Amino acid sequence: FVWQNRLFSKGAQRIIVTLLYAVYISWVSLVFLSRLYIQAHFIDQCVLGVLAGLLVGYVCWKWEALLHLGLIRSTLLASTLFATSGMVWVSMVQVGQDPMWSVAKALKHCYDPVHVKVDTQAYYIMARFTGSALGLGLGLSSELGLRALTAPGRMLRSVLACKAGVLLGRTATILLSGLPTHDVAQFVTLSLGVHAVLPYAVVTTVPILLTRLLPDVTPVVKQKTL
Repeated sequence: FVWQNRLFSKGAQRIIVTLLYAVYISWVSLVFLSRLYIQAHFIDQCVLGVLAGLLVGYVCWKWEALLHLGLIRSTLLASTLFATSGMVWVSMVQVGQDPMWSVAKALKHCYDPVHVKVDTQAYYIMARFTGSALGLGLGLSSELGLRALTAPGRMLRSVLACKAGVLLGRTATILLSGLPTHDVAQFVTLSLGVHAVLPYAVVTTVPILLTRLLPDVTPVVKQKTL
């Protein structure tokens, strides 16, 4: 987004990218330390999580073929996590194990059970990641959406796109907080849907709408005829 914006000079682009990386690294570090502080993870899990996230992000950024996958391949790739998690769920049920065992232990051993929520359960997290991957897969496989996302545009359009993304994220948070939790399967399914719609709207629907509402008009210089 920054490198392709023609309104920024090369020096300004480098400064903005450096600041964004600094904010990102600071945010990851704070999350890393907070997870250790509340003893939610061991240190090796946090280290591997950070390294895996950076590696996956780097590979996805450099592997341009991922941006040109068709609709079917993008959907299949995004559904891999969901399929493998579902296989683990079914396998545990078949051998007589409770897939929700972590919730029972948390309710038993947590100092204050009020902090035990369904949205911290492993399969909800699976639904969140799977839905996000599915939404991104569908969004980035849309040629129209990709052209709108990478189109050189006005500063106003870029600002509005960021504002719309924040607004959609807030709306998704409100929707998720209001989902019924008495049926775990229903809750996970609805959560997957919300998390799939959010990235699709951010990377495809919003850029398309803004591109059509605020087209980038290039002035045509008329040549004098003799």
